Amino acid sequence: MIPETLRVLLVEDDEDDFVLTRDLLANARGVKFQLEWAPTVEEGLAALRDGAFDAVLLDFYLGGASGLDFLDRLTSRAATPPVLLLTGVGDDGVDMAAMRAGAADFLVKSEITPLLLERAVRYAVQQHRSEQALRESEERFRQLAENIGAVFWLYDLAQERTVYVSPAYERIWARAIDELYAHPGVWLRSVHPDDAEALAGVMGTVEPYEVEYRIVRPDGEVRWIRDRGFPIRDAHGAAFRTAGIAEDITERRAAQDTLASREAYFRALMENAQDLVVSLDLEGKVRDHSPSVERLLGYTFDELHGRNIFEIIHPDDVGEVLGAFMSILGQPGASVTREYRIRMADGGWRILESTGYNLVEHPAVRAVVVNSHDVTARRQAEEELRASEEQLRQSQKLEAVGRLAGGIAHDFNNLLTAIQGNAEMLLMEAPDTGPLREDLMEIKRASVRAAGLTRQLLAFSRKQMLAPKVLDVNASVREMERMLARLLGEDVTLVTRLDAHASRVRADPGQLEQVILNLAVNGRDALPLGGTLVIETADARLTEEDSRRYPYSVVPGPYVQLTVSDEGVGMPPEVLARVFEPFFTTKEPGHGTGLGLSTVYGIVKQSGGYVWVESEPGRGTTFRVFLPAVNAEPDRLEPVLHVLDEAEARTATILLVEDEDAVRTLARKILERKGYVVLDARCRADARQVFEQAGGRIDLLLTDVVMPEGSGRELAEELLAVSPGLRVVFMSGYTDDALIRHGVLESRFRLIQKPFTPDALWNAVGEALEKGASA
Repeated sequence: MIPETLRVLLVEDDEDDFVLTRDLLANARGVKFQLEWAPTVEEGLAALRDGAFDAVLLDFYLGGASGLDFLDRLTSRAATPPVLLLTGVGDDGVDMAAMRAGAADFLVKSEITPLLLERAVRYAVQQHRSEQALRESEERFRQLAENIGAVFWLYDLAQERTVYVSPAYERIWARAIDELYAHPGVWLRSVHPDDAEALAGVMGTVEPYEVEYRIVRPDGEVRWIRDRGFPIRDAHGAAFRTAGIAEDITERRAAQDTLASREAYFRALMENAQDLVVSLDLEGKVRDHSPSVERLLGYTFDELHGRNIFEIIHPDDVGEVLGAFMSILGQPGASVTREYRIRMADGGWRILESTGYNLVEHPAVRAVVVNSHDVTARRQAEEELRASEEQLRQSQKLEAVGRLAGGIAHDFNNLLTAIQGNAEMLLMEAPDTGPLREDLMEIKRASVRAAGLTRQLLAFSRKQMLAPKVLDVNASVREMERMLARLLGEDVTLVTRLDAHASRVRADPGQLEQVILNLAVNGRDALPLGGTLVIETADARLTEEDSRRYPYSVVPGPYVQLTVSDEGVGMPPEVLARVFEPFFTTKEPGHGTGLGLSTVYGIVKQSGGYVWVESEPGRGTTFRVFLPAVNAEPDRLEPVLHVLDEAEARTATILLVEDEDAVRTLARKILERKGYVVLDARCRADARQVFEQAGGRIDLLLTDVVMPEGSGRELAEELLAVSPGLRVVFMSGYTDDALIRHGVLESRFRLIQKPFTPDALWNAVGEALEKGASA
């Protein structure tokens, strides 16, 4: 648009013509003119240097100078306004010379009117401005095309060749632009073979397009190109050219590939991770979660999406977890860790260790993200470990008590042997009536009760002497039913449920009966108001899993299960934990020794089995005894052995070896009372000396098993090497495992357990002499 006022310079040597021109322009209607006058060429050039003019009116004849000279000097300047030549005479030659010199127009002074002059100036200014704008636009385009990183190109559809390409082509394609102009097909030939067909399909097109393809540079390097083209149409809408921009996106594609790879990597991690990732809004509602949530908890996305997470947290844990969640809401970037139980879709529970992160202000997240790890197995393992450690502590405690009980029982047996044996000897000589006999009988009864306590201690310590037989457990229970019914009383109903197909076991018959009796008595004591006591038998198989369920590590295999259960008062956990401890009892003082269940424990363990108890207050108690099953028929009872009469005994010489003086003295008295010749010694060395002094004429060796200076077994082997016909009987207040270590539980030897009575000693010695037990 032409400004309202145009500043015009008139270069004219005639002042009258200046006035005339001024008047003509003053009468212009469409625009105002500001006319300035320069009478000479030099003044005109000076005026142009000092000010900005929209147009120049130039007289063709300037005194002695030509206006063409001025025009030549003017157009050599970088920026000049349009020049209109004025002449007094019309001349085609002058006209042509003026136009060649760069004049915008040629006017004859005599023909000029205000309107003609106005239109001529306005048109020249408009044309000049348009050309100047075009030049500036072309310059800007040239600068842009030559300096942008992408390639700008023009393709002539009629000629089927590229008519312009920007300098970036040489940098990206690594080829000369002249080569492209000279050989139009080089563009397509540089495209990667796998992409050439797709690119050719969009290059003859007349619609806008965008395509990505690869090029191969002369050095073999492959680059990715994104090419966008659009048609250039003529006035009739027909496309005659295509313009476009091709940019190198190799680095961008590499970054996109890397990003896609990383996204795929993290997506694979997320989809296959065992940990649970859940995003929550500020109310605790689930916005999103990892696939592991469905795998672990069983909830589908639709079942969990939008649900408040606190609805499926255990009621006992929800308060603490909710508090932890609220504590980080006002702290962007804060985190908190908690462990809690969460309900699965099937109603079960898992234990999670979760860390919540406040990422509400993170632009890509805007949520509380909870990362959870399933620690159920770890917590169960820790609980099992604690239980195992408790089992170990309990077992070590019972073992320590057992060793103590075994040691006490051994020493006590020696004392009881002297007390009980001497009482028996005195009773043989005491009157049939009178205070003396009564006192001796009381001593005997007390020693028998003490011996019973000692046997219970040995049973608990699993160190008593057992005579295992193959037994039918059902038969053992049936034989005891009548006796148990009387023992339990009329207000307790005994119910037996015996599996007819139950297997056999190998156990000491008397000890098995002791187990049944003690468990039945315990059940009766738990039923102060009466009730039902049930004894059951059945085959069972223990596995490794039972080692985790029960308080012992079991040997897997077939067992016979003996169950004794009552519906009584039950036991609290603190009592249940100590139920097998010796001398532990909940009864009042004077009512029970606290050895009944410890005896059961010892007998069962020594028989290779297991016993455990299940009980809750008010819900009764169940004892389960598992004894190893054997595939054999029950053993028969052995016949009673014949004992030598006194006449036969008088002919035998016995070597008695015992380090305990009281026991040695008693045994000597008992044997001499039957007429045996007794030579005694208190240790292994003394015994060898006595044996040598007797010339080896010894019929029987009666020796303690464990002595300070060597075992009875070693002594027996030494003497048997000299006298193979020697009979051997061992005495011991020790127990099964100690005797096994000393090798005296072989069928060729006889063994008598302390404390013994005179009859027991006579029977053992007589049997050995009669059977001729020897090596």
